[in-house]
Amino acid sequence: MAVLSLWSLVTDFPSAVAAAANVATPAAYLPIVGLVLLTLGPLLATVRCWQGAATTLAGACFELAVPASPALFFLAVIVLVAAFAGSRRVSTAVLVAVLAWLTINAALIPQDYLIINVVLAIVVALLFGICRAGVRSREQLAESTAANTQAHLDHAELLAASRRQMTRDLHDVIAHDVTIIALQADAALSTAEPERQRQSLEAISEAAHTALADLRSMMRVLSPPSATPPRPVEVSLAKSATSIAGHLRRLGYPVTVAIDGSLDALPASIQLGILPVLRECGTNIVVHAAPGAGVDIRIAAGKAALDLRIANGAQASGHAPRIPNSGFGLGFMHERVERLGGTLTAEIVGTQWVVTAQVPFDAARVPPS
Repeated sequence: MAVLSLWSLVTDFPSAVAAAANVATPAAYLPIVGLVLLTLGPLLATVRCWQGAATTLAGACFELAVPASPALFFLAVIVLVAAFAGSRRVSTAVLVAVLAWLTINAALIPQDYLIINVVLAIVVALLFGICRAGVRSREQLAESTAANTQAHLDHAELLAASRRQMTRDLHDVIAHDVTIIALQADAALSTAEPERQRQSLEAISEAAHTALADLRSMMRVLSPPSATPPRPVEVSLAKSATSIAGHLRRLGYPVTVAIDGSLDALPASIQLGILPVLRECGTNIVVHAAPGAGVDIRIAAGKAALDLRIANGAQASGHAPRIPNSGFGLGFMHERVERLGGTLTAEIVGTQWVVTAQVPFDAARVPPS
């Protein structure tokens, strides 16, 4: 379009200047102004659609009542440019303005040239419709591609979230019990005392049964819905704290447990959220803490919040863990507590590794007194 416009200017401009020079009046130069505007309009429309269209129409006004005027070519060009470069509203307005110009021009020119305006109006309208249909198809394709891309991204994000949720749940359900089983099995193999072996086997049996029960509960939650509602998951934070303390004692860790308030009166959502934190702390103790290090477990259900504090002797620098560390636990503990609206810290204080968690009660979670 730009090449055609410039070519028309190059070919028509000399003759227009020569004709104006022969007449030698200021009005004779108006067609030259119109020709320049007609040429610049389509070029400008590729960047600024409505400004370019206005420039072209202004130039065409100098060509009204001129038979077979070059304005006809430029008006057809500006309609096509507007169809591609302009919005639906702007391009339609340009088409209406051009058709109005052709109508006025048809009333002013001799009847012998009327057919040119009629044919041009029909052709311009048809080409405009075809171009707009192509533009709309291109826009729909782009929108469809963008929607498909977003759908793939959403699916990938959902899949990643589901995998992370599954990883967290599996970690919470079996990591502690399997760690106990592994350590007690090592203890049974490393001693020849029948009593120590029996204690280790009892601990392995208890941890295995607990892991199986937790896995069954998890499978009931993950299984497709059925007509029979699943049994509610039973959880007791107080019993779990006592059980974890028992496991740690059997592994040779002196444990003190202090419980303030009625933990069983807490909502199940809070107990289910804090229990994985408690179990992960127990797992980290047997994996990282020095053998025989003292452990202090304190849980307090106050009026405004549930407070958890677990302290144990820190592992000596350079001492390898007793079993490989997955690296998930600390991050999962933070997630669990933050989902309950609470805060968690894990840091070395003096010679101890201390984990503290606080979960405030909102209006729906205030434990009964």
